[in-house]
Amino acid sequence: MIKKLLITKDFNNKIKFGPSASIINELNDKQNDNEEIFILDHCSSNKINLIDKKINYIIIKNFYDLVKKFKTILNLVRNSNQIEIHSFFDALLFFPSIIILKILRKKFKIYLRGMVNDNVLVKKKLIKITYLFLAKPFIKDATIVFTSKYEKKNSIKFFKNNKYLVINNKIDNKLIKIKNKKIYKKPNQLKILFFSNLLWKKNFNFVYQVLKELTFSIELNIYGKCFINQNDFNRMIIELKKKHNIRYYNYYSNKDKRNIFFSNHLFFLPTIDENFGHAIVESFLHYRPCLLSNKTPWKDNGKYNAGNSLSLKNKKLFSKSIKYFYSMDDRKFNKICNNSKKYIYQKLVSKNF
Repeated sequence: MIKKLLITKDFNNKIKFGPSASIINELNDKQNDNEEIFILDHCSSNKINLIDKKINYIIIKNFYDLVKKFKTILNLVRNSNQIEIHSFFDALLFFPSIIILKILRKKFKIYLRGMVNDNVLVKKKLIKITYLFLAKPFIKDATIVFTSKYEKKNSIKFFKNNKYLVINNKIDNKLIKIKNKKIYKKPNQLKILFFSNLLWKKNFNFVYQVLKELTFSIELNIYGKCFINQNDFNRMIIELKKKHNIRYYNYYSNKDKRNIFFSNHLFFLPTIDENFGHAIVESFLHYRPCLLSNKTPWKDNGKYNAGNSLSLKNKKLFSKSIKYFYSMDDRKFNKICNNSKKYIYQKLVSKNF
């Protein structure tokens, strides 16, 4: 019997972040009868995300909880055949885990989940570089897992002496097979979708800066839990409403995602960085073009007429792209929608990202 241990952060949080969505997809895809799975999760919630008799949960709420359950964790690590760390910058679990693994001389994998990309290290850089320096002696035997060639390129300099793998995130086959639901697009009309939890990395402030300078009116639909300063976010929404039709729906239900994507013309996410970007991929799979920064694995979508990926240094290019979609008629828009699905399907099949 294979005993697999996954060390995570907020896997059981009710707000699904990218890493937890990736892990759930992988577990659904790879489970077999000869595998017992343990999830060691640093999370304040008692709600279980994935109910399965083969999955055993140990939830660590705080440092006191860690001390109380340390012996259990030690035995779990000792008896596990396969160990994966999915929570690189979660010091509460990461450092005790890698120290135990070093003492027991265990092989393990570290899934970076976009946490060590150059662009992400800009925030709290000194703290994160120090963190990497302190971790280095304990992770010499770790295999580093990148989820895209893009992530490998941006992160590998920190792990030059480690073995590595590129293992792409799994996508639900139902999404790949989804059929188009057309939305009529008339000239001088545009429904823009911002579909992401509002974290600093997702760069909603840039969305605000671009939209407030437009000389025409659009509709913006925002879905996602707010994790940036609430007062700043409210101020941006109030300002944008003076010119545009703005709707903020807060958190969304997974069952509503299909209607959300199909009810909008253009997905807009000027992200600071994405190692993969589930929401981006799902937009393409729903036949919707994406307007992105050039800091994602999908930065060539403009070459395939499936939206644009542009430099965050030039807001005017984003404004120009939005105006292009705003002026577009239904015939041209449908062509771009079909290109979007074709683009992402070919990328996922060839694993060329």
